[in-house]
Amino acid sequence: MTSSGPEAYRLGLPFWGLAGWAGLFYPKGARAADFLRHYATVFTTVEGNTTFYSLPSEDTVLKWRDATPESFRFCFKLPKLITHEKSLEHAQADVAFFFERLKPLWPRFGPFLIQLPPSFGPERLGVLDRFLESLAQIAPAHRFAVELRQTVFYEGALAHDVDALLSGHGVDRCVIDTRALRRGDGSREDVIAARRKKPNLPAPAVAVGDRPMVRLIGHPDFETTAPQIEFWASAVARWIGEGREPHCFIHLPDNLRAPQLARVFHETLGRHLEQADLPPFPAESEPSQLQLF
Repeated sequence: MTSSGPEAYRLGLPFWGLAGWAGLFYPKGARAADFLRHYATVFTTVEGNTTFYSLPSEDTVLKWRDATPESFRFCFKLPKLITHEKSLEHAQADVAFFFERLKPLWPRFGPFLIQLPPSFGPERLGVLDRFLESLAQIAPAHRFAVELRQTVFYEGALAHDVDALLSGHGVDRCVIDTRALRRGDGSREDVIAARRKKPNLPAPAVAVGDRPMVRLIGHPDFETTAPQIEFWASAVARWIGEGREPHCFIHLPDNLRAPQLARVFHETLGRHLEQADLPPFPAESEPSQLQLF
């Protein structure tokens, strides 16, 4: 069995600000202002979806910095202005402003996620190539992962071309896996909504760089998700053995029990390599009423 250090891989959730986690993951009655601090006592990374929709204020960035240790990693999404509205073209000034706004969080940057829309097809690979080349000039110290949302990018010769393009720029693939979500019972409203929103794509365990990124969208029934948990635990263990640092993000349709599913993933990975347990959830660290007397 392979052994791993405490940061051989990064495990996290899509965000930290779910109010419903109070009492389940966060302490009961926890303030929203303290959520990130609590989150960072358990998980070592977060997707940071908020930057896809809008840039945080300078004050907010400083608060995020102060709430996390330097070992924590934010994997922020590039704004949709850049990836969806401008489709990676004529966006250099926007990219530079984005990194300038987040600058106080250095060195807490993990790979930035370039999530492309379903309309971004093979005919635009040249645009992606030029955009990645521009990132090397604007942000040479930063790392990136690209999520492509057309099935053709995962098949045949084009898949190899994409891998070669990304590898040539030192950029990773981000793989989104929705197989468990689509396999289980589909009667719940949150599952129906998630199936409609999330892409149905191949999910190969292929790493083209040293920080492969996986976004696993589970089913509320953890048994339904178990095959994908095992699949990715095996892949992550292999990548760690190859000297890579995988970044794994665990989702659920409503994300209410996503912290618990992430712990299942970590425990499953522990069957493949030696590692420490996740720290207790902040809600579990609260003293019981009996302990108060």
